[in-house]
Amino acid sequence: MSLQLKIASLLWVIVFTLSPVVVFADTNTFPERVAAKCTGEASFAVPECACTVKNRLDVGWSEAKVLDAYYAPSISPTTNAISITTSILNEETECNKDFYFMLSLQDTYYLGLHDIKPAGKVVRVKNVSEIWLYPRSAWEYVDG
Repeated sequence: MSLQLKIASLLWVIVFTLSPVVVFADTNTFPERVAAKCTGEASFAVPECACTVKNRLDVGWSEAKVLDAYYAPSISPTTNAISITTSILNEETECNKDFYFMLSLQDTYYLGLHDIKPAGKVVRVKNVSEIWLYPRSAWEYVDG
């Protein structure tokens, strides 16, 4: 290892260990966080995704935990996605009460729900980008 690389590594360690840790508070509003999570889940189905969040809140999920049920990473939402999500969460826009589970087409096969009629479906590309929405009661049909 060259002397310059050793010095650079040592300086990095010194700066890193002596620098104060800065923690930034999450300043995004809850609707913005929902819009970001829904954009990550399925940017073509943000309203439907927001309805699944709203319906889970309505049965007792907390704002602190509800987004943990969604696996995709959050992606910066559009202003339109934030607006739609805010409207749904504030009950300014109607929301289908049967939209509780939001699954990809592949998930419907994996969980054994594909033959169960969904409460709704959003298709961007048939058999590729599809979101299937199920009521809370659908979980009783899940294999396993």
